[in-house]
Amino acid sequence: MISLIDFMHALGNATLDDNEPVYQKAVSEIMSRNVITLEQNLPISEALNIFLKNEIHALPVVDHEKIVGIVTSTDLLRHFAQKLS
Repeated sequence: MISLIDFMHALGNATLDDNEPVYQKAVSEIMSRNVITLEQNLPISEALNIFLKNEIHALPVVDHEKIVGIVTSTDLLRHFAQKLS
């Protein structure tokens, strides 16, 4: 998984010039390898706890190790904002 933070870290001081070395790197060179996942049948409170404990903003959702979606911190904010309305 490549997060925005992974990408920004790889960019360093790179410019938007396509010839910058960073743009020639393979995905495997900048991606996160130890990705935290969430089983799809777990409650939203579990996602919240994972986000807070690990200070992350995107969490792949799996069904028996197969990715079936991604939940983001924005998704959770939207969910709770709708509950308040």
